[in-house]
Amino acid sequence: MNSSKSLVHVDLSYNNLNSSIFQWLSGTHTNLVHLDLSGNNFTGVVGWLEAVNMLPKLTNLILQRCNLPPPIISSVSVMNSSKSLVHVDLSYNNLNSSIFQWLSSTHTNLVHLDLSGNNFTGVVGWLEAVNMLPKLRDLILYGCNLPRPIISSVSVMNSFKSLVRVDLSDNNLNSSIFQLLSGTHTNLVELDLSRNNFTGGVGWLEAVNMLPKLTNLILSGCNLPPPIMSSVSVMNSSKSLVRVDLSVNNLNSSIFQWLSGTHTNLVELDLSWNNLNGSSIPDDFGNMSSLAYLALSGSRLKGGIPNSFAKLCRLRELRLCNNSLSGQLSDIIDILSKCAQNTLEYLDISDNHGIMGSVPENIGQMSKLEAIYFGGNSLEGVISEIHFSKLFQLLIWIYPPTH
Repeated sequence: MNSSKSLVHVDLSYNNLNSSIFQWLSGTHTNLVHLDLSGNNFTGVVGWLEAVNMLPKLTNLILQRCNLPPPIISSVSVMNSSKSLVHVDLSYNNLNSSIFQWLSSTHTNLVHLDLSGNNFTGVVGWLEAVNMLPKLRDLILYGCNLPRPIISSVSVMNSFKSLVRVDLSDNNLNSSIFQLLSGTHTNLVELDLSRNNFTGGVGWLEAVNMLPKLTNLILSGCNLPPPIMSSVSVMNSSKSLVRVDLSVNNLNSSIFQWLSGTHTNLVELDLSWNNLNGSSIPDDFGNMSSLAYLALSGSRLKGGIPNSFAKLCRLRELRLCNNSLSGQLSDIIDILSKCAQNTLEYLDISDNHGIMGSVPENIGQMSKLEAIYFGGNSLEGVISEIHFSKLFQLLIWIYPPTH
């Protein structure tokens, strides 16, 4: 117990430790700055938070996947906790709302907070607690069963502008979260709200549009309704976006209007499994010269691949399966090979049925291709060695002709 006070960095993660480690740490290691005990089993450990609280210089606390029980917030020592903490990761434990009580108001220097994988069902006031962390940059609370926030108090609406990364995916949030985010979080760079239920969430796109520094927007599987493209604010959208994932929603072709012309810096775009019924792929997509990943699968698209795709010189993955696209396969390969011949790695145009003809020999010049999916189309003809002339990296070729 009379251990040295010189320890600054302790990483004992993924061992077979029990609660005695906290007894060893508390009180005697007052110079400890970094503590990582992740992956140990602390089921039923009482007083772990009191022990942490007796480390006045601690800046990094990492206790993920430890089966930590909820702390008992009753003693002054816990409530009067150190303000030195900057990075806290307590993800995948058995914590409840009491952890927010500990965090709020006393940890004003906190920059990174990850409480993902805990069960916060029915927790009221979680957003107010987060709002009392003025320096917070990274807020990661995915898979927590977070309830819908009550957007009514000035303290919540006047939220801090320090947030850069927010991941609230896999919770029970509704569209009120957009009301909180829009306008006040002007430094936000990454936003992931995937797999929440935003049914009927009118104005979600206007809210996104008020985040001028946003580069990563991930709203997959949210039941997003089609945006109403009428206001100038929506059309004057930020050009900072690099990655957009709006897959598995209820969007229609109006989303093309938002994307076209203004998002020329996009590197990744996923609109798969939406209701783009009868729409064709816009020519404007060819102006997204930085595009490396494009996924439009399962969205009921019709027509052919635009000639403008010949300008997508950085394209690595193209996923267009399960649509109603048509045209000659040779024309599609000609378009793609003009500029993406040495970049394209993954090509999936399977299950469109309207794509016809034989596989052109010049596909063999697309030397980076690793996976090709042509099945479920009206293709014919023989595959020869010439088709594989430079496909040295090819791992998957699916070509079952329909007749």
